Amino acid sequence: SRLTPMQAHQQRVKAAQAGSATALDEAQRALQWLHTQRGLLSALASRQTREAHKAKVLPEITPYLQGVLQADAGAPDPVVAHAAVWAMDAGAWPLALQLGAYMVRHGLPAPDEFKRNAATLLCDLMADAALTGSMPAAQIDGWLSAALSITKDADMPDQTRAKAHKAIAYGLAGKTTLAGQAGDWKGLSDAALRMALDHLTKAEQLDHNAGVKKDIAAV
Repeated sequence: SRLTPMQAHQQRVKAAQAGSATALDEAQRALQWLHTQRGLLSALASRQTREAHKAKVLPEITPYLQGVLQADAGAPDPVVAHAAVWAMDAGAWPLALQLGAYMVRHGLPAPDEFKRNAATLLCDLMADAALTGSMPAAQIDGWLSAALSITKDADMPDQTRAKAHKAIAYGLAGKTTLAGQAGDWKGLSDAALRMALDHLTKAEQLDHNAGVKKDIAAV
């Protein structure tokens, strides 16, 4: 038999309530997951062990994160905020950029302990990873350029943006800030050299203490 308009309305209300309850349950489970993982991480003294743990457990929460990104509600969510940082620590750059873009677009805060906004944190941590050899040189231009694009209208210290430009230039030459990784400017094509010089110049303009004057002279 066909439903009356009232019965149909009641079914829709029940379905909506069930959907809300399911979403609430998922959010609570995600918060419990975060609480558990933070407890486990606090017991690990080694930075490398912590990063390996983050890489191992992130897939457990990825379905929840993808649901948040799809819904695009923009509500503050500590699970999203911590997962964005953990993705960077674990070298999961596509996920880090997805979450970072979501946070920047909605003006969401980074985890309290970082004392920086999401845009600054995204560029800071990605540039640090690039400059210390934690990000493959061939990927630096793509990932850091994406981070700069995502944060182009965001308020952040000039030093942070300068560091990102420096990291892109260094990545082109296979250079890092680590001893013994001086890179090779002379091995670059003319186009790559022009790109590197452009990024080094932007870094110098944004921060005179960016440490790129000798690089500009070398290029």
